Amino acid sequence: MELIRRIFIWYGVISGFIGSVIGVLLGVIVSWQLSSIMGFIESLLGA
Repeated sequence: MELIRRIFIWYGVISGFIGSVIGVLLGVIVSWQLSSIMGFIESLLGA
């Protein structure tokens, strides 16, 4: 029973860590390209 609990805890820790890393990377990429993204959205909306 203890082994099963540890497996689930580690699975949660690892998946949370991977999700956090992916979120940080995507946030950095979007913030670097924010001007380009805003220009693209403005061209779509005709602003």
